[in-house]
Amino acid sequence: MLETSKIPKVVYKYRNWGDDYHKLILTHNVAYFASAEDFNDPFDCAIPLRFDIYANEQFVRLLKERMRKANPAWDETELEARANELLNSRLPANNVNLESFEGRLQDKIYKEHGFFTVSEVRDDRLMWSHYADSHKGLCVGLDSERLQEYFESNNLPIRALKVDYITGFLEGNP
Repeated sequence: MLETSKIPKVVYKYRNWGDDYHKLILTHNVAYFASAEDFNDPFDCAIPLRFDIYANEQFVRLLKERMRKANPAWDETELEARANELLNSRLPANNVNLESFEGRLQDKIYKEHGFFTVSEVRDDRLMWSHYADSHKGLCVGLDSERLQEYFESNNLPIRALKVDYITGFLEGNP
């Protein structure tokens, strides 16, 4: 569910009018959820996964929930053993295992989730350049409350997240 108090009343989607698929947002009220693999910026959706912030019990519970869905035949003993094995792999001595696990989880997120990206700004030159066909496209204003109603009426599990770009992050100065 979206927290509408944190989302502007109107959000904007930049589109290329020359692309018939992009026109569907206006002609058929279609919201397309793109795979992160389809993003044109390799840093978009490069979400750093942090498991070190969980207490051990929280981490084991989270892993068991994920593994239970993926492996319904496993009993509680098997789930507990596998989760504890992964818990131990997140220790500094086993960073290679953790990186491998994080990579597999990132791939899973990319394959199973779509992203509907919007902007709070309708007149951003960079957005017009990159997402609206070099200023020849369109920018559609969407009522965020009606958007939420659309997602909920279609039983789409939505989680709205605001992206804050950090200056200097790419240069190694987080």
